[in-house]
Amino acid sequence: MLSGLNMLDIAIGLCLVYLVLSFICSSVVEGLESILKNRSRLLERGVRALLQDEEDGSITRLIYNHPIISSLYPGAYRPPGKMLQKTNLPSYIPATNFALVLLDVMIPGTADTPGGAAGALGRFARDLDPAELYSRLRTAAANFPSSRLRPALLALIDASGGDVNRFRESIEGWYNNAMDRVSGWYKRRAQFIIFFVGLAVTATLNVDTVEIVNRLATDPAVRSSLVATAQEYAKSSGAQADPRVKENVKQLESLGLPIGWQRAPSGYFWFVKVAGILASALAATLGAPFWFDLLNRFIVVRSTVKPQEKSRPEKSKD
Repeated sequence: MLSGLNMLDIAIGLCLVYLVLSFICSSVVEGLESILKNRSRLLERGVRALLQDEEDGSITRLIYNHPIISSLYPGAYRPPGKMLQKTNLPSYIPATNFALVLLDVMIPGTADTPGGAAGALGRFARDLDPAELYSRLRTAAANFPSSRLRPALLALIDASGGDVNRFRESIEGWYNNAMDRVSGWYKRRAQFIIFFVGLAVTATLNVDTVEIVNRLATDPAVRSSLVATAQEYAKSSGAQADPRVKENVKQLESLGLPIGWQRAPSGYFWFVKVAGILASALAATLGAPFWFDLLNRFIVVRSTVKPQEKSRPEKSKD
């Protein structure tokens, strides 16, 4: 029978394995993100949905081509194509930038006439009448090219009570709410991607939770070595690791665990193998911060165990 301390050591060992595995998966996912640009694609999709501009994309093009936003990415605006086609669009647009650009699109500024963004940050030129600008903005909202967007702009400008600064803040809040939805899209897609990346990594490296638990339960030397490594790792590494996949793989293989393929299982053991690999893949989706925090909690609990509890006194020979 394993003692409570041994069970705790097994949990610490598993946390360390899952932590390093999560670093490997995160590195792979970040590499895929640099190719697929999911954040950029979802942001552009969210802006299109916000502007009710999913047919021809003309308003979205105006927004992205405005110098305030076009300065955030190289080249000209190109709508994202297929998943494997590169996109140059930014992965983040500040809410204030978006609001100022939308106001300027509603009433473009010229050298002689202030645009819709005039006074939107709370300061007006001496010769600018706030009531007149508000009237111009409301007229522009009522005549906006997108008939689907007009009601939203009119509702926001009417709610501002004639205050252009409050209108800009309302646009920012409207935009931020839409970006929360985009963040939800990205998180769901990221969880989907990281699970399949984790499944591919664990299957390739044969990171089998069942086999690892069996080794830790039956091999005190490996268990003690892994606990010592985990304690040092928690002190020195923090929640960061070498972003290079190869370095993380070497670290995982150096833990003295049954990782890697020596021989293929047969018969019933295939079901156990699949279950162990699936468990490891699911663990990787929880992310490195989760496992680092849990690892530290277990190490703190272990450090509070009294010495006599760690090694029971031997019975008298008499």
